[in-house]
Amino acid sequence: MFQSLSDLRLEDPTDLLRSEVARLQSVIANMEQSWSWKLTRPLRFATRHLRIHQRKYHKYHALKKNLVIQQSPLERASQIIPKRNYKVPNVCGIAHVYYTDLADEIVDTFLRCGTLNSVVITTPTPTDDLFIDSVEKLARERPRLNIAVLPVKNIGRDIYPFLQAIKHQHVLDCEVLIKIHTKKSPHLDEYKGRIWRQQLLLDLCLNQEQTSRIAASLHNDREAWVACPKNFVAGRESCRSNSKNINRLTKQLGIATPKNFMFPEGSMFWAKIEVVNCLNKHDFKEDSFYFEKNLINGALIHAIERLIGVIPAAAGKKIWLF
Repeated sequence: MFQSLSDLRLEDPTDLLRSEVARLQSVIANMEQSWSWKLTRPLRFATRHLRIHQRKYHKYHALKKNLVIQQSPLERASQIIPKRNYKVPNVCGIAHVYYTDLADEIVDTFLRCGTLNSVVITTPTPTDDLFIDSVEKLARERPRLNIAVLPVKNIGRDIYPFLQAIKHQHVLDCEVLIKIHTKKSPHLDEYKGRIWRQQLLLDLCLNQEQTSRIAASLHNDREAWVACPKNFVAGRESCRSNSKNINRLTKQLGIATPKNFMFPEGSMFWAKIEVVNCLNKHDFKEDSFYFEKNLINGALIHAIERLIGVIPAAAGKKIWLF
């Protein structure tokens, strides 16, 4: 069970991080005022709309080729959950909290989960007051919840911390998991990043009734291994710069790279423990994540993000879009 973190309240270690954020915001503001940025605006506009078209095209063909299931939680539950001998799954929540000012959003998301047995929270700043207050709030609201806090280095964005979290016994003991994180998307403007994160968290975890249906359906589902909101999914159109890393990782995991697959966009999703078991077959080295922090695409973390869709497809399973 969770133990109070009040004894960990030390001097705030995030001042340097906040200073770096302010510096980067200034750099971005100067870049957006440059002539080169203004001249390439039409090209960026065209590229963005081409990407949207490609995404719709791949999603349509994924549905046509029966690679995904598109049903509401209510529809799926009525079809999948047995009327008798129903077993409630052991559900674990995994969250990475890098931006401690968003820790309350993470806690509120977990509080909307109707079925939740344990939580594993990773963070590089476990002594931050905002973080501690949020975790203590979760412990007060859910006194029977098993909560583990794992200090992690700030590398690999939310992916490296996730790979550490899935080694924890809470995760290994679960049958279904939900993964979320404090996504700010600094490469987008503040408004777009905030709306994306908040909408994704809400769609992923609307209320206790919906989440109970998602967890129970996924646990009893023989077809789907992963579930995510239908508006936050991508496919092979986003894999060109990641293909080399994806092929290397699938070879190391001992699975074939599927020709077609879809994966949860934003690295937030529901999944069966089978996905975690596959990821845990490979020992991802910490050093592999140090040199890619400024890459928007094509890094190891982006390939691992896509593995959440690759692993089910390689096993002949599907992604459920709700």
